[in-house]
Amino acid sequence: MPKPNAVFKETYETYLEKILMLNLRDISGKLGLIAHGDRFLIRCLNREYIISDHSIHTVTHEKAPYDIFIVLSWYLLMCPAVEPAGAELSSFRDFKDSGPLTVYFSHDVETKTARRFAGKKDALIRACRLSGGYESGVSAGYDAGARFDALPKIPVVLLFNDKGDEFDATAKLLFEKRAESYLDAECLAILGNLLCQCLITYKGCFLQSSLY
Repeated sequence: MPKPNAVFKETYETYLEKILMLNLRDISGKLGLIAHGDRFLIRCLNREYIISDHSIHTVTHEKAPYDIFIVLSWYLLMCPAVEPAGAELSSFRDFKDSGPLTVYFSHDVETKTARRFAGKKDALIRACRLSGGYESGVSAGYDAGARFDALPKIPVVLLFNDKGDEFDATAKLLFEKRAESYLDAECLAILGNLLCQCLITYKGCFLQSSLY
């Protein structure tokens, strides 16, 4: 049985071979990539990454973390031919093929976020701001909320109700329905988990591009 590192290496190579077949300049406008010569800048959850036809790395020239690499690879490979419709917000469970992941998403993303910030609404608001969050666009029915640009074409909305005397805190992550045209359910779940971890650890740091 291959060792995990060997599997990861094979996966990297397989995806990079597929990316090599793409015309990144042709799809850059459709995906919100910023061209700099033969390289492209993309922001994912408030951090910047550099994409070329042979690598995906951070602006400090380190290999992108494995989960980020998978998400960005699929984002490139699934690029729709035309801008998809469907700006309405949807729960994760409403997406195609999300079924096997709905329990994970509910427990390890939404419930985990709610428990971490139960009774700490102000801390959540600060964490959202540090992580690149801005006005959610959802005006009523929640104690706090924020919208994040998980990827240029994939906003994510976090809605939070704090705990009370008779009920627990709750958190809900919503995507635009058209997000499934850019990423599969597994990658959307990864994005949700990355946002959860970013908020919990307050690691919403602003990295500056090294391309200039």
